[in-house]
Amino acid sequence: MKRPPYLGRSLLYLLLVFPVIFQGLLLVAVLGAGVLDCILPDSGMSVSVSIAGALLVWLLGREGKKVVLRAYPKSDDGVRMAECPPPPGDFWLRYQPVLIASLWSLFVALAALLFPAPEEGAVFTIFLIVFGLTHLPSTLLTSVGALLSVPSPWMFLGPPLLIYAAYGCGMALGFRAVGAPRSALRGRVVWSLTLAVLLAAIVGRVLIMKSGFVGGRPEDASFPDQFYTRDYHPHREGNRLVKIDAPTLTISEKHPRLDGATAAYPVLAAAAQAIYKNLKDYEVDQLVGASTTPRAYEWLIKGRADLIFAARPSPEQEEAAREAGLALNLTPIGREAFVFFVHKDNPIEGLSTDQIRAIYTKKIRNWREVGGRNEKIVPFQRPKGSGSQTAMERKVMGGEPLPAPLREEFAQAMGGVIQRVAGWRNRSEAIGYSFRVFATQMGPERPIRLLRIDGVEPTPATIRSGKYPYTVDVFAVTASSIKPSETKFAVPNPHVRELIDWFLSPQGQRLIEETGYVGLEPAPSP
Repeated sequence: MKRPPYLGRSLLYLLLVFPVIFQGLLLVAVLGAGVLDCILPDSGMSVSVSIAGALLVWLLGREGKKVVLRAYPKSDDGVRMAECPPPPGDFWLRYQPVLIASLWSLFVALAALLFPAPEEGAVFTIFLIVFGLTHLPSTLLTSVGALLSVPSPWMFLGPPLLIYAAYGCGMALGFRAVGAPRSALRGRVVWSLTLAVLLAAIVGRVLIMKSGFVGGRPEDASFPDQFYTRDYHPHREGNRLVKIDAPTLTISEKHPRLDGATAAYPVLAAAAQAIYKNLKDYEVDQLVGASTTPRAYEWLIKGRADLIFAARPSPEQEEAAREAGLALNLTPIGREAFVFFVHKDNPIEGLSTDQIRAIYTKKIRNWREVGGRNEKIVPFQRPKGSGSQTAMERKVMGGEPLPAPLREEFAQAMGGVIQRVAGWRNRSEAIGYSFRVFATQMGPERPIRLLRIDGVEPTPATIRSGKYPYTVDVFAVTASSIKPSETKFAVPNPHVRELIDWFLSPQGQRLIEETGYVGLEPAPSP
């Protein structure tokens, strides 16, 4: 196939120049929306984006026409210049730049959707960053798309195909202006079928996966994996930490490094605020964290934490410790309830263990089957290895495998689609689970109802007595070498045992209760 004289220039425009222009116009549109909102309330964004879109289409069409006119100029009398070859009649050759760019964009979009990146990135994400320059518009469009709840697949297809279509239309006008004959029908048909098949593959993939995905923005999740710790930062004026007067333990040097589940941070931070002395603010941040249960166990096993506070480890975490030559030592310091919840407007007030298992194994799919409304049940899970998911697998399911969890996906800056276990959406048809402290006391107030399980409410009394069926211990966890003579780690911090003993003391148990957990025994009055 011959190469048209405008191929290089057009590909440069389509793959680099126009995406950058698109990015700039989109930024102007977003900024302009704020101004237009003052004049046209609730319509500023729509008007601004429409104006920017029309301007972009006009610019693209004009450039597409100009590139053809420059390649096949005419003399002043309208006769084609002798040194210029005639325009190609073959459709594929005539629109080669647009076809190449379109196929490339469809390939990148389909590959990103079929091989999504996990939350923490992947090699494929690097591939998209390096080779996906055609998708520069997504770097800003992802932010705008999140505000508008644009489905992630169209983050890839929308901007590039808009650019190519407008440019191709401009080229068609240019060929008409130079009197080029119509291109062969066969080429148009083949290209149209190819485009239709690729689009159908992408749309089909979205439809097939739809049943296992939830819509909306990731930030709509009411139970994110992390929360803002600034309200619980030690030694910060006005923090929400439980105050301890005259602590019975102080540590002035060799402070143990603490980590744990997200919900454990208020306990760790309050203890550090009372007990840790001679520390600067930045040192507190280095010593006290809440990196979630999976990461806390990872840090403990790698020797980056001395003591963590979390639920019982998962089998995978226990195996990781054994492979590192370590034993995990668990000391119960408090009790907690593993709870199930629904939207406050859901009429269901309680479920049995058998009903919960049936819901999460998809044997019960409608709320009507358990006395509720005629609505499909949407069961949310938690990420693998988290404290909540481990408790669900062990305490509730008893080893019975859970189906694949609902997932959410969203576009990532510089291209790529991230998929992860969907966070809880507080809808009338949803059911989810977590620990009681995290569900009821941490973060913003949530309009949810905790369910009775087998007729028992999760109250401090039923949790302490064990009457509530899903009562779990909160552990202080350390790691020690299985063969001390072969340990690769430094000598254990001498204050770790003191700190664990303090949490078991009356003062430590009172801190645990006042933070929202349930003590091993009723804490005495101060």
